[in-house]
Amino acid sequence: MRSHDVPDMSLSIVKIPETLCCVRKYEGALIQDKYHASYDFFHKCAEKGIALAPKPFFMINERTDYLEGKITSTPYDFYVCIPVLPEQAPEDAVPIPACTALSLLVYGNYSNLNEAYLYLGEQVRKRGLAPAGYIRVIALVAPYVGKEIDPDRYCSQLVLPVAY
Repeated sequence: MRSHDVPDMSLSIVKIPETLCCVRKYEGALIQDKYHASYDFFHKCAEKGIALAPKPFFMINERTDYLEGKITSTPYDFYVCIPVLPEQAPEDAVPIPACTALSLLVYGNYSNLNEAYLYLGEQVRKRGLAPAGYIRVIALVAPYVGKEIDPDRYCSQLVLPVAY
């Protein structure tokens, strides 16, 4: 993933396993809102000594505008989810359920994320799929992986739980 160096998207149907997470709710609509919230919460978990699982953290965005073919600037609730080791999880850890999902890998800097959301919404409509939850955004290759990574080599995964 880190060697991919051109903006690109790749669509597939995937099975996502259940993940036990520390979760915190935030509100915003901008990439910067999510960036700051995820770093803030990640550091709080690390400072508390929570045993983090070897999985990327992700967000669940309570937005549906892209499913209607538009992107709005209205702030929405989102949840930062930090995967934790089940055997050492804090009492307030939340299981994020397993799902079948329409997954869109998005290569490139974050400037193309709105286009990716719209493409995913279009594919949901074209395929006659029904959303079965809010979209999850997984930062697979992102600034937290290493500050030396060129933003054009980022890789995000948009994961929309779906029902047939």
